[in-house]
Amino acid sequence: MPFRAITANLVLRTALHVGTGNDTETADDLLRRDARGRLLIPGTAIAGALRSIATRLAPRLRDGGLCHAVKEKNPKNACGCLVCQLFGDANPQEDAQGGNAARVLIYDAVLESSDVQIRDGVGIDRVTGAAARRERIKFDLEVLPAGTTFKLRIEIDRRLSDEPALYERALQLLAASLAEWEQGRGAVGGRVSRGLGAFTLDDVRFIDCDLNKPANLMQMLRSG
Repeated sequence: MPFRAITANLVLRTALHVGTGNDTETADDLLRRDARGRLLIPGTAIAGALRSIATRLAPRLRDGGLCHAVKEKNPKNACGCLVCQLFGDANPQEDAQGGNAARVLIYDAVLESSDVQIRDGVGIDRVTGAAARRERIKFDLEVLPAGTTFKLRIEIDRRLSDEPALYERALQLLAASLAEWEQGRGAVGGRVSRGLGAFTLDDVRFIDCDLNKPANLMQMLRSG
């Protein structure tokens, strides 16, 4: 059984906030944590940011095409573009024909420990652009500082290799999208328009391993 994955270090260039909307006496918006209390960036947030870049790049690649989610507000049929074949249909409909499930699995990026900072924020009136005069004029939110490093892990569905032409194009799109992140053109989490969540990738690796070989299987079980 082939096992294919991409791993990398996701290094914050600016502070990061992936909030929960919950508050305590110390902060009005807490960072996202798992059941064990570890700080994390949800895999869905990473997938959304990666898909956004892929959607912009796909039309520039051979046979990439423009996603129906961009061209139509409520598409009636499943989209067959390269992005939807890789990440799954953006707007699945119950009566749609030929829908696609995601061919990549993006894991939560988890931290065992890190220094959490509290950042002050000021509510802005959307009409006037000035500080809000009503409730929540000032608020505090948890952030992770620049320099914090997460481990990124993306697994590729082994069934994708059953379609060689699609597999080649999908890897090309993934490589182009991750190259954007390597150049520092990536952002994830909340308040990215205010400069939060910028990151870069380094130590990007593509893993291609045959788990039918006992030695490879034992190494995978030991090291993950």
